[in-house]
Amino acid sequence: MAELSEAINSMYEWYSKAAVCFAYLYDVDPGAGAKSFGEAEWFSRGWTLQELIGPTSMDFYDQN
Repeated sequence: MAELSEAINSMYEWYSKAAVCFAYLYDVDPGAGAKSFGEAEWFSRGWTLQELIGPTSMDFYDQN
């Protein structure tokens, strides 16, 4: 159990040093509007707490 805790803390430390997280939404068509954005496969992916709270900013990019 100590190894798991150490791994989680190490991952958080690594992510917390990130200034920005880039999300490439390959399946979002910019002409389709907000509905396409919300249906991107990216949002159904599993995320870890470290990934979500580590970076201070998040940038999303569509297929273009």
